[in-house]
Amino acid sequence: MLSDFPNRFIDIVNQIEENIPNSFEKKRMVNYNGNIAALSASFTINEEKKWLGIMPTGKSTHCHEFRLVYACPVLNSNELEKWWNFICTQQEKLIPVDENHEFSFVSLILVCDNVNNDIVKSIKKLDNEIKYNSADKSGWSNARMVAIDLENQRIYASKNGDILRDTLKNINLK
Repeated sequence: MLSDFPNRFIDIVNQIEENIPNSFEKKRMVNYNGNIAALSASFTINEEKKWLGIMPTGKSTHCHEFRLVYACPVLNSNELEKWWNFICTQQEKLIPVDENHEFSFVSLILVCDNVNNDIVKSIKKLDNEIKYNSADKSGWSNARMVAIDLENQRIYASKNGDILRDTLKNINLK
């Protein structure tokens, strides 16, 4: 384990916060079901629906993205399962689904000391997309995660997490 993990974690969180667009609302130390996120960032778009993209319909539409950053010095299979279950639960709790919902992302960013190859393979298989198709719910949501491996200076993404990983490419992992 890296002896300076706490300091490196704080540095990574600061860099992530600096790289998140200003349109996101950013908060530090937010409690989600007993897990304190070092950084929580959320973004919402509310727009008027237009028929054929031109004529207003009198209804609105909304999309969301949530990014939660946590320290996870040891990412083994038990921890991975725990964190994945956690973000899937947050996906259900954080998404304001109604008939005007378009899509949402709930993203988990774990900063880890080291990620072994077996865990990397498991991360790449993770996927949780929910489609809402009822009279009072529409759209879809997706849970995704990345693990930032400080020792190997790599970022690993779940299925559908490549875009999230790419948003972190400006972070200095050294």
